[in-house]
Amino acid sequence: MLTAAELSAMREVEESVMSSTGIIKRRTLASDGMGGYTETWAAVGTVDCDVWQINQRGNREPVTGGQVVSKSDWFITVPYNTDLTARDRVEVDGRTFEITFVPNDSSWLTALRAEAVTYNEEQRL
Repeated sequence: MLTAAELSAMREVEESVMSSTGIIKRRTLASDGMGGYTETWAAVGTVDCDVWQINQRGNREPVTGGQVVSKSDWFITVPYNTDLTARDRVEVDGRTFEITFVPNDSSWLTALRAEAVTYNEEQRL
């Protein structure tokens, strides 16, 4: 079993080798004055991170909600205590990733590894 000091040291090492910086964005809704709302994405923080491809789907272009979805799924790794939720977006190097899954229990993790997709990037593979 790891001690708290060992776990803390491992977390520091993991964070020190993260090679990118991401901007975490969260959806906000504002009334449009006519019974509806306007959706915007507000930056809620900046975080060190790493991004890499999990897998690649076949040759067809998957579409979700009328938008072409990347043919790949992605992992985005951030420090273990980052406030990141499914449906948040993370912008890294001009690309936007929408988070689809975040592990619920991070007590023994050295980093938080979330799953993500990108939209309108059918030409980026």
